[in-house]
Amino acid sequence: MAYRHNDALHKHQKRASRLRIVAVVFSLLFLVGVAVVSFDWIRNQISNSETVVSSENSKVVQSANVSVHRTEFFQFQAPEPWIEIANETPNRFEYVKNNGNLITQKLTVIVDRPETNREADFKLTRVLPIDIDDLGNFNPANSVSEHCNDSWPEGLKRNPSRIDHDNVSFVCAPSSQQYNVVVGVNGGSDTINVVREDGSEFNLFVVFSDLTAYPSAGDIYNIVSSFRTL
Repeated sequence: MAYRHNDALHKHQKRASRLRIVAVVFSLLFLVGVAVVSFDWIRNQISNSETVVSSENSKVVQSANVSVHRTEFFQFQAPEPWIEIANETPNRFEYVKNNGNLITQKLTVIVDRPETNREADFKLTRVLPIDIDDLGNFNPANSVSEHCNDSWPEGLKRNPSRIDHDNVSFVCAPSSQQYNVVVGVNGGSDTINVVREDGSEFNLFVVFSDLTAYPSAGDIYNIVSSFRTL
């Protein structure tokens, strides 16, 4: 009877040992599976994070693309959609920004603008005062003004006339709703006089126009801040 008892005990212990081994193997496989799933999840999170950063950087680079427009008199930078258009008039330079087939913004630069045109050829309504440093760089002295009608002298007929508005003298069109911003010298006028190193002289007349239904300053600050005479 003792032999049968010992034999049964041995078989029970052997079975228990096998169960423990199976349990340990199952536990190890479970832990390995958890580790693999966790690693894959962490890797995906890192991959997604890198993708987002890459996309943002790409947008920043794209938005920073600019073109340099240069003549013998001046140069400036503008976002790539700006292009120069052909003009048959000497010393008149025109640049536009397109949205599909529509022109949304326009920049006009006239060198040595004739005196006879200075009082009537543009319906100016706003001004951007600038200071010019010794290197010929334009530096905005203020933001784009409100409509020049706000400074209209009392008693003056409401025809286009030269007035002082935001510390710049220019011809204001008081009844016009066009968004035409003249660039003028702070404390001076819309005639920007330039003296080159060789002693030669010329003057500039610069007008920015927003042609959209809801106009704004658009790219004027980027353009004027990079503008310099040559």
